Amino acid sequence: MVLSEDFDRSWRSVGVVLDRLDFSIEDRNREQGVYNIIYVDPQRRDKTQGTWSRIFSGERKDLTGQHYQLLVRGEGGETAVSVLLADGKQPSREEDRRVADEIIRILNENLR
Repeated sequence: MVLSEDFDRSWRSVGVVLDRLDFSIEDRNREQGVYNIIYVDPQRRDKTQGTWSRIFSGERKDLTGQHYQLLVRGEGGETAVSVLLADGKQPSREEDRRVADEIIRILNENLR
């Protein structure tokens, strides 16, 4: 995904969207342009724990969280955003590519 903004604005925008949506940010490194995130497929979340119990218990009972890296790279006045596996490699398995595409789709919808 390519954003029509410089790195500074894109980094900030991506961070805001991640915070607002259902992503857990384990770590962020602005110098390297990397967010280490946990993505939980909405189709596979634990449905037995309601919103209020998550809010008041302070914990999220997510059973399927997968670790990914979100790479944010500035190129002139534009910024490329891509999803890598937790080890920094490109997704090669079909399931990993599907999740990476879904993360990009969600970000794209919420950044526009």
